[in-house]
Amino acid sequence: MASTLDSSKTTSRAILVIVGILVLSALAYFSVKYFSEKGANEENVATIENLNNEILQLEEKILNLEVAIEDQNMELAEKDKLLEEKYEELEAMVGRVAEAKKDNKANIAKIKQLESRVSELKGLVDQYSKQIEYLKEQNRQLTGQVDSLVVIEGELTVQNKTLTARNEATSRELEQTRKIASALKTKDFRFINIKKPGKKEKEEEEFSRRTLKDIRICFTILENPITPSGEKEVYLVYENPDGTANTNFTSGFSGKFIHNDEEKVYTVMKSINYENDATEVCMDYSPAEENKYQKGTQYVSVYCDGRLIGQGTFEVK
Repeated sequence: MASTLDSSKTTSRAILVIVGILVLSALAYFSVKYFSEKGANEENVATIENLNNEILQLEEKILNLEVAIEDQNMELAEKDKLLEEKYEELEAMVGRVAEAKKDNKANIAKIKQLESRVSELKGLVDQYSKQIEYLKEQNRQLTGQVDSLVVIEGELTVQNKTLTARNEATSRELEQTRKIASALKTKDFRFINIKKPGKKEKEEEEFSRRTLKDIRICFTILENPITPSGEKEVYLVYENPDGTANTNFTSGFSGKFIHNDEEKVYTVMKSINYENDATEVCMDYSPAEENKYQKGTQYVSVYCDGRLIGQGTFEVK
């Protein structure tokens, strides 16, 4: 009888030991997996930030192309070379953003912002390409005129009218290009939970739905010497994870504005005095009772002068 009891106890201890080993193994596995995923996420965030800084530098180089194109002392071959370099840099940037998108599923919203900015830069370089092609055509025509000095006055008059019309068309294209180049841009979105007086506030990228009531959204409008200075209205559109606009008409935060000839709802608006220097803008917002924060990724878009000038995101848990 005693032997049977001892055997039962031995079996029970063995089972406990095995269970303990399995539990420790499981804890070790999930610990390794957690720190591995955390390290990968931090590396992906650093990759996106580096891409963002490189796109800003590329944008500055591309904007300087306009000065080169208008320089009458610069040879067309040099202008062509500068343009080709910018296309190569853009192509390389598209590849790097695509690679980041493939390896960075957790930050897809930020990757989309980078894709949108690179696409805008591609459109700007295409406009410069058209201008250079027109200059080449003008140069060929002028060379032909020099070789044909025997052309009668009437023919020269007709050619002059043609060139005038083409110059007017080029001026219109240049004006369109300048509008694109003069568009304001933003960076450094910051999100702050507005707390009661006396409590410390800090910038965050993730907020608790339980404690988040009023939020302050800050960003920097970049320096742009081409943009007309003066009073400007800045519209902020805050979208919930499901794509609906978060608004508060009752408390006077929200309203409507015109974008691309269409009426659009904004969450909050602020008038600023822009003097072509980097300008920090902060907007406070308190949602209506029926529009409390939803859990998930929140999307913020900023508009000014009829254009989308920046986007940011934050998380609500």
